[in-house]
Amino acid sequence: MNNISVFLPLRAGSARIPRKNTRPFHPDGSSLFQVKLRQLSNIADRVAEVVVSTDDPEVFAQFDGIRTPANVRIVDRPPELASSTTVLQDLIRHVPTVVSGEWIAWTHVTSPFFDEAQMLAAFVTLDEQLRCENSDSLMTVDELRQFIWSDTERTFINFDRSVNQWPHTQDLEMLYAVNSALFVAHRLDYETRDDRIGTRPALYTCSGLASFDIDWPDDFEVAQALAPIFGATAKADV
Repeated sequence: MNNISVFLPLRAGSARIPRKNTRPFHPDGSSLFQVKLRQLSNIADRVAEVVVSTDDPEVFAQFDGIRTPANVRIVDRPPELASSTTVLQDLIRHVPTVVSGEWIAWTHVTSPFFDEAQMLAAFVTLDEQLRCENSDSLMTVDELRQFIWSDTERTFINFDRSVNQWPHTQDLEMLYAVNSALFVAHRLDYETRDDRIGTRPALYTCSGLASFDIDWPDDFEVAQALAPIFGATAKADV
């Protein structure tokens, strides 16, 4: 794992949740950024580095107030890569210029319950898959074994109704929803394919709150209520 760079992107100006990354999240005053930075600092000795990429002055201010290991650093993101219209592939191409690891683990503060233990377990899964040559990267997913309807196709897409109109849910094809808690890929995928996964990603299935993604105001409020009970409680040292 000492060849993995963890990349944590944050940008200012969230439209749906103002100051999403830096506003108080936990009753102890910790922000989503502080919670995630604490989690990543706890495993800094297991990875090559942790790199925070941001254009947000509040993120810089909070980072400066936290004692972090020497291999945890913050870099200024260029304005053209920090707008709501930025194309993700442009940011992907930028990542290898600010991290040094052979492998890149991309994570988000909006997954506060995907903690350091989950991340280390995902790294172990990837290592096992690489040794077996089954996969070349990893992404976190939620399992979907439900009736999935496509309004474009005007039919269910994960079973054949001509065979059985209403099969048992356990007999449905398993589908997977990417929850964006973690993507791990070789830096060559970033440099030559403009992608944060390879062509054969291993699927790390999240369970419980680990897959919770904060995208809307209601999500923030629900996670804020659950954090003191189910984790994401660490407050950064100041």
